Amino acid sequence: MRWTEWGLQAYFRLLLGLAFILFSIATARARIVAYWVAGLAIIGALAYMAIGIAVGYPGLEKPGGFVQLLFFVFMVAVLVAGLRRRDSTTSAPA
Repeated sequence: MRWTEWGLQAYFRLLLGLAFILFSIATARARIVAYWVAGLAIIGALAYMAIGIAVGYPGLEKPGGFVQLLFFVFMVAVLVAGLRRRDSTTSAPA
């Protein structure tokens, strides 16, 4: 039973890392966030995927503070960009 949990946890971490990579590339190409912010998210996603691969050997691991910090910076940057975009569309005269 424990091995099934480890396998599902590894699969989840790999797919979540892939989703973050694709989302950060999309936001950078759409110029929603700066390229360096998307780069931070990609680095965090790759680290998260590496943890997912490592789960199969020692068992479950918690993502380090480094990975969580990179994801937090990316999420705050997307939030700020969304709020700026919303403010610019609502303040424009019709």
